[in-house]
Amino acid sequence: MSLQQQIPFPWQKPLWDKLTSQFNENKLAHAYLIFGSQGIGKELFAYEFSRYVMCSTPSNLAACGTCENCKYGFDAETGSGHPDIVVLAIEEGSRDIKIDQVRSLSDFLVKTSHAGRAKIAIIIDAHRMNSATANALLKTLEEPTTNTYLLLSTHLPGSLPATIRSRCHKISMATPDQQTAVDWLAQHVAEQENTS
Repeated sequence: MSLQQQIPFPWQKPLWDKLTSQFNENKLAHAYLIFGSQGIGKELFAYEFSRYVMCSTPSNLAACGTCENCKYGFDAETGSGHPDIVVLAIEEGSRDIKIDQVRSLSDFLVKTSHAGRAKIAIIIDAHRMNSATANALLKTLEEPTTNTYLLLSTHLPGSLPATIRSRCHKISMATPDQQTAVDWLAQHVAEQENTS
């Protein structure tokens, strides 16, 4: 079982329950800033939540895995898969997320949804936007189109401009306590050994 298939991790469950509940009650915000320590699964959480939003027939607060939208899949390594989900990350050889990437993202979000559900943008390491790039994103945050969602992840939320932070609902992802981490790792390592 891949890491993505195990989302939500035990320490993410309260946040998962909150977001899925908001979505099911049509109360999901337009933009979320997911922040917390490096390596705790923020990006995997965003990917899997995007799959949940796109799923036509979710069950038990998870994407079904079998509907047309789920069949597109979603590769967390490459960000490829569903045509209504786009991932912004630092391009190879670059230090920052570029303004052209954000402009392309804005163009993507105003187009009609391919599957007729929603459009989702995931911005990895959002703190790597320079001021010009952040300013380009502001218009999208200030004038959201219907059924579009932005999920920004970072381990340095204070490095983002206040104008970006103030337009996002904040999700602080807790670092698991030592016992939770040890238990989860022991189970995960055992599963990996059994599949090898």
